[in-house]
Formats: sequence, structure tokens, C-alpha cells
Amino acid sequence: MDAAIVQDWPDGEPDETLRTVPLFIEPYWALLPAGHADTGRESIAVSDLMNDRMVLHRDPCDIRTSLRRFCIRNGLEPKVGLELGFNEQIVPFVANGHGVSVVPEMVAEQLNDPRVKAVKLSDAGFGRTVCLVGRADSDASLLVFFAEKHAQNIAVDQENAG
Repeated sequence: MDAAIVQDWPDGEPDETLRTVPLFIEPYWALLPAGHADTGRESIAVSDLMNDRMVLHRDPCDIRTSLRRFCIRNGLEPKVGLELGFNEQIVPFVANGHGVSVVPEMVAEQLNDPRVKAVKLSDAGFGRTVCLVGRADSDASLLVFFAEKHAQNIAVDQENAG
């Protein structure tokens, strides 16, 4: 394999045979059934979800790993109510009142089921970084080069907008 898109790659270059480029960083959002007490709030903390049953993809799962690490760092213990085999099952199970979940912002923005509501999580740093990883000695290094340029352009655009 010459290149891959990965989530939460360890900081720094793991070895000189690979090049990594962060493509984007995105926060996680809470996914709640429409009747949940917190759906009217602008944002909530992960700790606010700890009294609810969690609907999660079973391990291995990048989102679940992120949640687990965050909870350990912050002394939180989620109550796992359901472990599902497919990400596509999470929204219907939350919609039917089986618990709450955590989804990336891009998923939250695409929800079109009125039985669920996504609420921004207010915890700083609780999100994911998606990276391109490529072999430094292959044609994939050209792909990584273009991704680096793309990332630089996004950074400049964000500086100019802010």
C-alpha cells in the first residue's frame, strides 16, 4: 500500500519511510433522541452524557477509541447500552430511544431524521484529526505533497477569514 487515510495518527513522523499530512480536524457532536432533555441546548459536555446509555460501534472503532481515551483522561465512565456492528445502525437506534451516541461533525451536519438531534460537544480537544499517510519512497509521496499544499491553503484561508 502506498498511501492511506487514517484517523488520529500519532503526533510526529513514526519513521522516515512514511510522510503524514493532517487533512482536517473536526469536533465530535452528541447524537440524541429528539425527546432528550438536552436537545434544546446549544452545546453540552461529554460528562452530560454519562447518565445515558451509549449506543456505540463495537471495537475496533476510531470514534469509540477517542471517546474511551477522553473518558479515561477525565475520570468519566460511559454506560454502554448497545454495541453495533455498523455505523449506519447508530442513528436509527438513537432515534428509537435506545440511548445517545457521539458522531463526527460531518455526520451531524448531514442528519435528516427528525427523530434525532445533534448537539455540539463543548469539550475542547474532543474531536478527530484525519491524516493522509504515504510511503516516502513511492509515487504516493506526490499525493502527500499535494495534500500538504491543500492543508497550507486551508490554513491561509482560515487566517484570512478570522
